[in-house]
Amino acid sequence: MSIGFDAVLAHVASLSGEKAIVGWYEGAIYPSGIKVAEVAAMNEYGTATAPARPFMRPAIAKHGAEWRGMMFKAEIGSNILDKVALKAEGDIVDSIANGDHEPLSPVTLAIRKMRENGETISGASVGRAFRQVKEGTAVFSSNTTPLSDTGRMIATLTSTVIKK
Repeated sequence: MSIGFDAVLAHVASLSGEKAIVGWYEGAIYPSGIKVAEVAAMNEYGTATAPARPFMRPAIAKHGAEWRGMMFKAEIGSNILDKVALKAEGDIVDSIANGDHEPLSPVTLAIRKMRENGETISGASVGRAFRQVKEGTAVFSSNTTPLSDTGRMIATLTSTVIKK
């Protein structure tokens, strides 16, 4: 059923007590104890030692107008915020998996290979990987895709609608 502009405005106004959110719960944690949301932020904005590999901002830039447009196509009584949140979640997952990200460093690829071989990564492991890369003796992981090391960031991304 199509609805008029006045009805859309009334519908959007009725949603003022709710908001859609997409992100990671506090309990989403890597085995090392670091929160997935922290790793996501480090990837989004970069760190002193790692380049930014943004995925949220590109997803918003690419799909934000579409998400807003969904609000105006909503039918009265529909769970539009749930639909927008799920769509945004899917678009962010796509951006993580298929974004145009800075390539991984040789040291990172060597560390991935160590982990693939069952090694628990420590500061000493990182130092060894750095030395091996410098000496030309490092063995590299074939998984060269940024943001995909364990899959935990994608697996724990969540969307929901909450009361403001």
